[in-house]
Amino acid sequence: MELEHAVGFRGIPGGLHYHPNGKDFVYAAGATVVICDLSDPHAQSILVGHTADISCLALGSGGDLIASGQIGGDSPDALVWDFASRTELYRLSEHDHGIQAVAFSDDDRLLCTAGVAEDGKVLVWDMSSGAIVALLAAGRARAACVAWGGMVRDVKRRDTRGYQLATAGDQKIVLWTLDPYTGEMQGARVAVEGRGATLRDVTSLAFSDDRESLYCTTTSGDVLPPDRLELLAGTDEGFVYRVRVATLDALQLAESPTGAVRALAYAPGVSDKFATAAADGALRLWDASDYTAVMAAVVKDAQEPLCLALTEDMVVSGWRDGRLRAHDADTGKALWLMDNTHVEGVTALALSRNQRFALTGGQGGELRVWELRSRELVSHLKQHGQRVPSVALFSDDAHAVSVSRDRSLICWDLRTEKQVSHHSQRMGGINGVALSKDESLVLTVGQEKRMTQWDLRAQAPVSVTDLSRDMSDEALGVAVSHNGRFVATAGTAQVVKLWDLASRRLLAEGRGHSGSVTALSFSADDRQLVSAGLDGNVLVWNVYE
Repeated sequence: MELEHAVGFRGIPGGLHYHPNGKDFVYAAGATVVICDLSDPHAQSILVGHTADISCLALGSGGDLIASGQIGGDSPDALVWDFASRTELYRLSEHDHGIQAVAFSDDDRLLCTAGVAEDGKVLVWDMSSGAIVALLAAGRARAACVAWGGMVRDVKRRDTRGYQLATAGDQKIVLWTLDPYTGEMQGARVAVEGRGATLRDVTSLAFSDDRESLYCTTTSGDVLPPDRLELLAGTDEGFVYRVRVATLDALQLAESPTGAVRALAYAPGVSDKFATAAADGALRLWDASDYTAVMAAVVKDAQEPLCLALTEDMVVSGWRDGRLRAHDADTGKALWLMDNTHVEGVTALALSRNQRFALTGGQGGELRVWELRSRELVSHLKQHGQRVPSVALFSDDAHAVSVSRDRSLICWDLRTEKQVSHHSQRMGGINGVALSKDESLVLTVGQEKRMTQWDLRAQAPVSVTDLSRDMSDEALGVAVSHNGRFVATAGTAQVVKLWDLASRRLLAEGRGHSGSVTALSFSADDRQLVSAGLDGNVLVWNVYE
């Protein structure tokens, strides 16, 4: 299993870079650094090494080096990447609480990393060895942003051996001179001229091309205008544009969810399109051939979607406001809405294979069957005592299984509206359920941090598999491949795991998410597995036999 593509744009200051080769651009997506071809969305390289969302990103002026930093996670380090080989060059672990800013010197020989307020350190690193050149301890400087300004010049405006850099934080800008041979740094506060008497927080810094002037953007609205022919623009709504400066003509390069992705789905028998539902209220249909959003429907004032089902004609979604909604899969137009599907939120959803009815689960533990054409309630099933996070329908459309946070797994006869079987997990609630290809086994995952296989004819489980050695991985989702060979799990450990279903042997682990993974789905041909999570990323994995 390998990571094929990442859909996600982390809208951090300085988190988007135009590569000097004129062919690629670099950006942060959750815990990953993405290198993407401007003309070919399939030509994407994904650098994985962080354990939390990337907080800052820098690209060397020569394009050979990339630096990224994170805040939080197990190891709040700065990483330096080699662009050509797409490999990690250095892991810089001097900061204790996280990295606020990273910046390369103009000649790419040095890297400056600035820690968050709790860390308070600003360090300069030698890129030939990864060693520390200079350290400003807490109290001397706190930097929210950093910029290099070439070499310090003498009175005759000739370059000296000293480097010039600027830092900004705590509503002040400091201009530093650095002797790279002794590590000595001397700073002078910069007097800022601007509107009014109060200096706002500085959000970014940049030196002019001749290094004679220093520009900054601030929360008061001052902006440094671009002077290049073309620029990249990233928005807080998840869009990335390629913009011609002279005409302001814009070409959209990427689109991403801007909130946690709660659910995803493929349509039955379809491998080239899948749908996602995100906390920003957007439902999107993605074309797997170029990873563009071919349909987007935004629902306002409806809280957030919690579950999703896809057919070739429509996207059906369940929402926290208790409603079930349907949108046209081609146009995104709202087709219909069902009020009061579940009072406290629709938490689980499955459509029958004939697409004539829907099975829904609710926050209060109830299951309901709905006739889709009339949108009328067919049956109400209430045995669970807590939220129903997942349901699955058998191929006969007459039987279903549901799981609950009350630890129970129930099999239902939907025609008679009666239980066929009732099983209980030993510890903790159940988060997800899936059926094997021949439907002889039911797989569940949940707070027990194990994957359990059930034969519904027997009370005891067939097998129980620990999801991790330290029992720390609470799976939130489980999916079985259509060929019946593989099962995928993922959850709070932020790792997508691929298992052999028959032997229960772990085959591969996929890292790239920086938040809990909430949803998994195999394409109809089983060549790809898609995962989505609270980090807002949608990751597409290639699966090999």
